[in-house]
Amino acid sequence: MFKKILFRSLLAVILIIGVLIINLIVAGKRASIVTEGTAIEKYNSDNAALLVIDIQEGTTGEVSGIDGYKRAADDLIQRINTITEKSDENGILVIYIRNAITNPLINLLNNSMAKGRLGSELDRRLNIASDHVFSKKKEDAFSNPNLDSILIKNEISRLFVVGLDAVHCVNSTIEGARNRGYSIAVISDAIISDPDSMKYQMLERFVSRGVETLSTEEFIMGLNSSYFP
Repeated sequence: MFKKILFRSLLAVILIIGVLIINLIVAGKRASIVTEGTAIEKYNSDNAALLVIDIQEGTTGEVSGIDGYKRAADDLIQRINTITEKSDENGILVIYIRNAITNPLINLLNNSMAKGRLGSELDRRLNIASDHVFSKKKEDAFSNPNLDSILIKNEISRLFVVGLDAVHCVNSTIEGARNRGYSIAVISDAIISDPDSMKYQMLERFVSRGVETLSTEEFIMGLNSSYFP
């Protein structure tokens, strides 16, 4: 009798684990789907926006569990603070994007980035340059329709991108922006990935897709020379 109970209990545990794994795989695939969107209009202005992606307490900050992000965090955030300051001074709209996971299965296994938890908040070392902060549940920042709305409202045609991860959320957001017809530039020394080697592969891929890459220094020089916007 005891063996039967034990067997049934083990079988139930295995089934539960199987269901969790299947749901996590499905959730992961859904999270990586890139939005299509509608092509933007050709505006008379050449307004630009800066997207700061996923610089959070749960990625680079206090409750991060990813050593690669944490090691790179100080230099990365210092650069991003410089970029956001210069952007704000030069009329570039600064927008912060953050993950706030609501999937109960993902949060059951790891709730560090769950909506309402510390990990879903922006890294406290960021010098916040605007109150435009949008949450997302998927990799592509355009999965939050409010991002589309603010970009259209401000007649934005060019996007600068910083943050993480080059392989995932940065990449998916760039693809979402390309689908809408934005001109895109990645500030190469202000994005990271884990492992770091993947960043350089992704930069090559971005260039092959028509995405401009430039350094923080080149970005600031461009602002000073009125090259953009």
